[in-house]
Amino acid sequence: MSQWKRSDYLSLRGRYEPEPEKVKLVLVAESPPASGRYFYNPSGAVTEPLFVALMRQLGISPVSKQDGLQEFQQRGWVLVDATYEPATAL
Repeated sequence: MSQWKRSDYLSLRGRYEPEPEKVKLVLVAESPPASGRYFYNPSGAVTEPLFVALMRQLGISPVSKQDGLQEFQQRGWVLVDATYEPATAL
């Protein structure tokens, strides 16, 4: 998807959000990247910079992005964006 809609982002995030009562940490990012490498896209690469950084904080090295997202969810972590209009490099 090159032209993602807000609903696309929310749908992907919703698959990996912990139940509200299990949320332990909320991380707020600026916006999804213009590159399309959205953190919650399970078909992305485990080498994406934000994904790698957050997995490192969890102390894990998942084989697949889906595995990492599931662990992120199980730990009660959630990443939200301040806006769903992708930021572009200046």
